[in-house]
Amino acid sequence: MKPFEIKLSEALWKNNGVVRVLEQYLEANGVPSLPRFKVVTCMVEAVSNVVCHTDVRLNEISLSVWCEQGRVYMELSDPSRCADFAWPIQQPKVLDQRGRGLWIIHNWMNAVSHVVCEKGSRLRMELIFP
Repeated sequence: MKPFEIKLSEALWKNNGVVRVLEQYLEANGVPSLPRFKVVTCMVEAVSNVVCHTDVRLNEISLSVWCEQGRVYMELSDPSRCADFAWPIQQPKVLDQRGRGLWIIHNWMNAVSHVVCEKGSRLRMELIFP
């Protein structure tokens, strides 16, 4: 099946449209319930981080997702050049205000990479499922 590609928008985000179409795409590609939940949760967290911690608006973010041979690949692209964060090694403390989402992404995904290039930032995540 071809990749799922979308340019985000306020309207799609507010009505959970992005979540619904992503879940439908993953289900159509045979991704089981728990891996679907992990992919959607990590996508929401990654988008929220971009919007909350940079000057990027939703309509500047692109999402691409594709599935092949028991793997889900997800790529989030935006024009920010944010490179000043570190992936948490340990689980954040209960009352910590920051880092929980990054910790979840880092621990739920099998591979995560963040690259800053001329056009902005690209976060790539990979999840292997049975």
